Amino acid sequence: MQISKSRFLNFVRCDRFAALYTIYREKREAIVTMDPESIEAIYSEENEHNKLEALRSMFESRYEDIEFDYEYLDDEELYEDLVAGTLESPYDEDFMKIEVLAARKLQNLFGGNVTYGNELKDQKHFEARYDGHKFHCFLDTYLENEEVVYVCEVKSTTSSKLIKKGGGNPLFKKYGEIYRRNHEMEPDCKPVDESVFQDPFHDLGRMVIDLAFQRFVIENSPEKPEKPIKYMLAVLNSLYIYDGKKDKNGENEYSDDIISIFDLTKLTEEIMPEVTKLVNDVIVRLNNVNQSKVPIGRHCMIKKTRECPFYKIICQKDHNIPNENSIMNFINGHYGFVMSADSKKKTQRFELIEQGYTKILDFEDHNLAYPQQQIQLACVKDDRQYIDYANINRGLDMIRYPIYHLDFETFAPPLPRFKDEKCYEQSPFQYSLHIERAPGVCDENKDHFEFLAKDHKEDCRDELFKSLFSKLTDSNGMILAYNVSFEKAVIRKYLENNPKYDNKIRPFVENAFDLMDLVKGRSS
Repeated sequence: MQISKSRFLNFVRCDRFAALYTIYREKREAIVTMDPESIEAIYSEENEHNKLEALRSMFESRYEDIEFDYEYLDDEELYEDLVAGTLESPYDEDFMKIEVLAARKLQNLFGGNVTYGNELKDQKHFEARYDGHKFHCFLDTYLENEEVVYVCEVKSTTSSKLIKKGGGNPLFKKYGEIYRRNHEMEPDCKPVDESVFQDPFHDLGRMVIDLAFQRFVIENSPEKPEKPIKYMLAVLNSLYIYDGKKDKNGENEYSDDIISIFDLTKLTEEIMPEVTKLVNDVIVRLNNVNQSKVPIGRHCMIKKTRECPFYKIICQKDHNIPNENSIMNFINGHYGFVMSADSKKKTQRFELIEQGYTKILDFEDHNLAYPQQQIQLACVKDDRQYIDYANINRGLDMIRYPIYHLDFETFAPPLPRFKDEKCYEQSPFQYSLHIERAPGVCDENKDHFEFLAKDHKEDCRDELFKSLFSKLTDSNGMILAYNVSFEKAVIRKYLENNPKYDNKIRPFVENAFDLMDLVKGRSS
C-alpha cells in the first residue's frame, strides 16, 4: 500500500482505522476515477491534509493569548466543518506565503539551493519501500548547500507552545537565529520532560512525529543524500510584531523574524525507535485488516479538530454513547469519576465507557466529584432545569449602570495585516454597543451605536476605537458581555499601543462583567 504522512498519522490511531479506511476507499473508488494507489491520489490526499492542518492551526491559534473557554465556543459550526473536512479557507494566500517566508529565511541563513512549492508536485519527494509497503514524504522546504542538507517542515501554527515548554526552565532557547534544545547546548542545565514528543495525539508530539516520519522515509530511501541532514521545524513567531512596512507593490513586507526555526535533528533521532514502532504497528494493521470494535480513547481525539472521522458515524454508536446526556457531557468529566471507596482515586471516562458507563444516568451521586456534576445528574433524572437564583441575584447585584452591552467582530489572519499586530491577532473591524442607562431603559435606536469597516484592506482601528471610546462616558457603569475576556483582550491590545486612552478606558476593562460566570455558576 502507498502510505503518505497523512495516512500514517491516521493509521496510528487504532487497529480499526485501517479497515474502515479501506472500506471508505473502496466505496470512493466506485465514484471517483482516480486510482487510490496512484501518486495522483497521494497528491490529492496530502494537499487536502495540508489545507486542513493549516485551518486547524488557525482555529487553535486564534485564542492562544486570550482566556477562552472551549466548552462555550461561539463558532461551533467552524469546529464541525474542520472535523468533517468541509471547510473552505479565506486565508489560503497567507498559508502559501508562510511557506515562501520560511524558505526565504532558511536560504538567507544557510545559502545553497532551495526547493519548495505550494503544490506537492513542486516539492522534494522521497519514497521508501519498507516491509512490502511504499512510504512517501513531500518536503515543504529542502535546502542543500555545499556541506549540509536541511529538511524543513513548515507549520502555520505559532512558536508559543514550543517556547513555553518547560516554563521557567525552557526546553528551547534561541541561539543566534535558531531555537535549539537547551540541554544540547548547555549540558548542565536541568532536564525537561519530553515525553509528549512521542505522543502522536498531543499537539506538540504530532508536530515532531510529523517531521520524524519524514526522517524515517528519507533514511530508508535509496535516494537518501550522502551529506549530513539537519531536520528543522519552521513556525510563525508568536513574538513578532509587524512594523507596517510595504513593498514596492504596496503589499505587506515581513522580515525574516516572522518565522521561528527549531532544530529538531537530535530530537527526531531520539524518538526514531518510537516512530519505527508506530510504522511497524501500522504495517501489522494493514496486513491484518480488522473491523472489530476497539476501545474508545485518546486516539479518537473526541471534541478536538482532529477527531476521528469514523467516531460519530461508527464507533460512538458501537459503544451506545448517546449524543445528549452522555458521559462525555459531564462538566469536568476529563478529571475522572469516583468508582471506589477511595474518593481520591479517579477512574477515567474512557475506561468507564468500556465497562458500560456511557450515559449520565449510569452514575450515582457518590461517583461524582463535583457539585456541578451532581446537579447535572439530578436535572437529567427529573427532566428539569436547574437555575441558581441566589447566585444569579448575587451576580446581578454586582452590575452597575449604565451597562455597556459590547460585542466585537474580529478576524485573526495568520499573517498580521496592520502595524503593531502579531500573527493570528484578533483584529477588530466592527463593534456593536447598546447602552442600558437604567434597568430596562435602552432605546433600540437612540441607545444603539455601531461601527463597521468599509473593507478588510484599510486599517480602521483608530477610527473604530475613537468611536467606541467616545460612547464610554460614565466610568461608574460597566461593560457587559458573554465571555467578556475576549472584549477585554481586544481593548487591552489597542491600549498597549495607544496609552493616551489608558486612564479613561482602563477602569471599564478592569470592571467588565462576564455573563458566562452566571451561566457556569461561578461563585465569584
